[in-house]
Amino acid sequence: MELVHIALLDNDTLKRHQKRETAPYEWIVFSPKRLTRYYGNAPLTCYGEKVRDELSKPHNTSVYLEQMGVNSWYSCVMDSDGVLQEKMGSFPLLCDVLAYDLFMAHTIFTANDFPTDIEGREEQDQHRVPAIIKNAEDAEDFEAYRLKKAQKNRIPLLLTMGLLVLTVGGSMALLTQAPPTPTVTVQKSDPFTQWQKEYQHSLQVGNALLNAQNLLVMAYLLPTGSSANTLTLRDGKLTLPVHNEPTINPSLWQQWLADNPSFSTHYDAKSHDVSVALSSQGHQPSDYNKETKKDMMQRLHYLGFGITLKEQRTPTKGVLVSQYQLTNTLPLAILDVVSEVLNNPLASIDELSLSLNDDVTVTINMGITLQGTTL
Repeated sequence: MELVHIALLDNDTLKRHQKRETAPYEWIVFSPKRLTRYYGNAPLTCYGEKVRDELSKPHNTSVYLEQMGVNSWYSCVMDSDGVLQEKMGSFPLLCDVLAYDLFMAHTIFTANDFPTDIEGREEQDQHRVPAIIKNAEDAEDFEAYRLKKAQKNRIPLLLTMGLLVLTVGGSMALLTQAPPTPTVTVQKSDPFTQWQKEYQHSLQVGNALLNAQNLLVMAYLLPTGSSANTLTLRDGKLTLPVHNEPTINPSLWQQWLADNPSFSTHYDAKSHDVSVALSSQGHQPSDYNKETKKDMMQRLHYLGFGITLKEQRTPTKGVLVSQYQLTNTLPLAILDVVSEVLNNPLASIDELSLSLNDDVTVTINMGITLQGTTL
């Protein structure tokens, strides 16, 4: 039983993912909060979609477990917007890999008796259902859940002919020119070395959040007639637009800037933006420690964060990359606690949006990547 690849994306990242992870077969499923791309090299079955439909699309985070063989189990993690991930393996292995999902699940659906108890779960959280996957390959109703041929852009015939004419014309012209200078081919680095370079240029989460907190504290202290309440991560910099009312006293504004050099040194009078460049990792990647990841996610959960796994992939052998979306509204002062939780070589920040509210809380939407070596 072979599982499809799953990527949790949005409209902005779909094309990039399709270009990076090419596949002859795929299926795109849309939901209010995201889109899910299933893909593979063969018309494989998206078992998770079938499972979710059979379970009447659970409204809360749920896990489905079904025994497929003597020491082989299938698992599917779902939430209100769709399938999050599928796994196959022994029961102890799945309990280890899905420890966080099992801990967070509102309901654990199962078609079989568990060989051992699941740590931290009460019996009322488990719900017995008929087997869904067993002997699925013989079931006609699974045909609707198979991957389809990936759609490719087709150039209209006239455009193709036009390009052909231009190509032939260009070729004839080239025949009358001097031979071209030989092209020197630069050998690309191996995938692991390339990943190491990308990791070293990724941005530190802890550093980003502490700088963001400092900027928003200063924004809260801006003089009357001046405001700044939305901070974003853009081009490796934290950017905080400052809005000055027409009625602001210019001398008062200049005096405030003079009294707050930590703010004014990053302020651009032309764009009215405050920008702070972030530090990259700059060191060698560490091991992908599952216990560290589990502890990190549990602490974020205790702080009230909504956590969504967007994508998990292996860019090269011995490397695991997991991307998460984090959302929350919390006191501005707690950002340093979040910074401490995510101040780890495993974590880097991909995107950040912070909105400062009147009650000195911040609404945060943050994308992070956890990555490291698994060998």
